[in-house]
Amino acid sequence: LENTGVNVYVVCPGFVPTTGLSRDANVFQRYFMFYILSLFPFTRTEDFGSECEVFAATSDTLDGKTGIFMSDMKETKSSEDSYDEEKAKRLWTLSEQWTNQHI
Repeated sequence: LENTGVNVYVVCPGFVPTTGLSRDANVFQRYFMFYILSLFPFTRTEDFGSECEVFAATSDTLDGKTGIFMSDMKETKSSEDSYDEEKAKRLWTLSEQWTNQHI
């Protein structure tokens, strides 16, 4: 996407236990995620979890920047695994297999 004017961001919403991602879990697990884990200080609400995404999509402070990882409304370094070229190739191959798409 170089020289296209398109900027790419990876944004971490944090741990949001009330999103419904546990909808296929058993009743106890769903209750635990929604009612118990959401009380802990390291979790976020849907509104708070989405703030960084909205910021990345609308902020003028990111103009001209691309390929960055954001968490808590700021640019930060992603995990060491995200820089592993072999893992990236494996993920790409698996993604192609799972989606039946070959680009």
